[in-house]
Amino acid sequence: MSNEKDPEYYRINNDKPQEVKEDNDPRKRGWTKLIVLLIVIGIAIAFVTALIVIFVSRIPLVYNGYVQLESVNLRYSYFAQISRINHVDIPVDTSEGNNTEFIDVDFHICMMNSRTYRFSYRPQSHHLGGKERWTVPDYLTERAKCDKSMRLSFGEFHVDEAPFGFSLRNPTHRNTLWLSTENRNLVLTDNYLEIGFEIDSHEIFGWGERTRDFLLDEGDYTIWPTGIQKGVDPGEKGYNTFGDHPFILARLKDRTYVGLFFKNSNAKVLNLKKESRGKSVVNFITTGGILDIFAFMGDTAEQVLRQFHKVVGEPQLPPLWALGFQQGSASYTTDKLARESLDNYKEANIPLESLLIDESYMKEYRPFTVDSTNFGGLKSLASTLHNRNQRLVLSMHACIPVYDNRGRIYSFFSKGKEYFIRSNTTTTEFGGDALIGDFLPGKCAYLDYYNPFAFAFIGEALSSLWGQTHFDGLQLNYNEIYQNCDGECPEENKNNQTRFSELPFDALGGMHSLNSNTISLDAVFYKNNEEQRDSRIGFNNQGIYGTQMMQTQQLYLQSSQDSPLQNKRSFIVSRSTFSGAGQHGGHFLGDNENTWEDMRHSISGILNFNLFGIPFTGANVCGTKGSMDEEI
Repeated sequence: MSNEKDPEYYRINNDKPQEVKEDNDPRKRGWTKLIVLLIVIGIAIAFVTALIVIFVSRIPLVYNGYVQLESVNLRYSYFAQISRINHVDIPVDTSEGNNTEFIDVDFHICMMNSRTYRFSYRPQSHHLGGKERWTVPDYLTERAKCDKSMRLSFGEFHVDEAPFGFSLRNPTHRNTLWLSTENRNLVLTDNYLEIGFEIDSHEIFGWGERTRDFLLDEGDYTIWPTGIQKGVDPGEKGYNTFGDHPFILARLKDRTYVGLFFKNSNAKVLNLKKESRGKSVVNFITTGGILDIFAFMGDTAEQVLRQFHKVVGEPQLPPLWALGFQQGSASYTTDKLARESLDNYKEANIPLESLLIDESYMKEYRPFTVDSTNFGGLKSLASTLHNRNQRLVLSMHACIPVYDNRGRIYSFFSKGKEYFIRSNTTTTEFGGDALIGDFLPGKCAYLDYYNPFAFAFIGEALSSLWGQTHFDGLQLNYNEIYQNCDGECPEENKNNQTRFSELPFDALGGMHSLNSNTISLDAVFYKNNEEQRDSRIGFNNQGIYGTQMMQTQQLYLQSSQDSPLQNKRSFIVSRSTFSGAGQHGGHFLGDNENTWEDMRHSISGILNFNLFGIPFTGANVCGTKGSMDEEI
């Protein structure tokens, strides 16, 4: 035992116990307890406040001032007149008059079958001044109708009148929320439209086209087709690539599925925020058009996708040979090099179904021509392929050059001068108002596929090309439209400031402008009537041009009496696609880097296009950019 009188005790413990005097004053003890209690309460309040701040910070600000005024319930269909009566702060300015707010709006929802709903928000006519508000043409997607035998009550349809919103629930899983717009964002202006959804899911897929993992993380995801390479999408605005596919698939907490298709071709953003309790808030924001949305429900992902594909068009069945191994290379600068590669495959006993030749076969990159110097034996190469039960695929871009190789007006430019996309600002030096761009062959124009004569023009051009090559299929490249300048070219001679140059919302996050390396946003397309004058423009049609090009060429090759490939399954793959493009052909993922990371992302890219209804999708396996890696 220690001895407190021993000096060593204090040396080791470095202390001597002090005598403690007990304080028996009850008032001091009471004050001590009170102080301790207040400290505990203060800590608890601070902790709860911190939790509230964290929770509230994860809830997006809600802006929705619309109120239901009148409604008609037809059981299978519901109509409502809604008006922005309540004042709310919205994220864009409408005071200057250049971004009109749509105060009075018609809402409609109906059932198309037991698993598919369609709902839309359309500004009333007095906001439009006799003009037609842009909507994606029905012919690009299968026309879908409401089914009068259905009942909205099947989805426990519920409406909140103020602020206006609705919800749908799974009738067989009563606690499962399919989707809800109740107490979510709703903004409707000329160049900023937003709607928010609450979904019981953290597992959300789709929304393309982009380079990234299959599962979407929180972030802002842009859609605006462009040929500008961006790299891997980190969930920030502006990392869009070649296609326009505004569809998402969500796996709910009870393992059922919901899909949403936003039928809109303008520049747009999906803002995804994952909240607590397995919920997500999805905000769809677009710069034009209307809010026209389809919702699909199913016990499995397959059920949802089947319904979605019925709306946008079920995929085309490709020819049997297209399912085999296809090979192409930018290094085939002559038909001799292509033939050497073909023979090497035969000697190595490697199965090969088709050979792809890129634009190098053209005479100075002019479509529908063949370079007789470097590819004079291209038709002979096609005969060799056919004798071996193989096929020839040629690449093609959208740019119809102004001049031929001798500096004269190119024949197909002269023939199509009345059928091209037109300039909104000037008459060109070529005696017409065709919009002039610039790409591989130099100054060029672009065919307007709305024009009823475009079909005959492309038929004559493809027949001419087939006569020179005996091709079996086509790869449509750079058809976003992609070009070497912004808007109209040459830029120094044009005023490329358009009415869309300063939009209230930057869908690209400042990375570049909407007309970077593409045609003017004011470019004029063929119209059927004067009401379409302000809607048939580049600003609205950028997302669908590639699909229009593929649809027209596929229709001619497979169905026209003049087609050399009539009654054969056509083979067309396109770099730029919109929802429904799978009816007409396939897709290739476009330019990529020669890296393992891009190869990994090509898998998620192909999976996404299976969601989008284009299962015939492939990647450039070895990449198109960067130094060659033998291991890859």
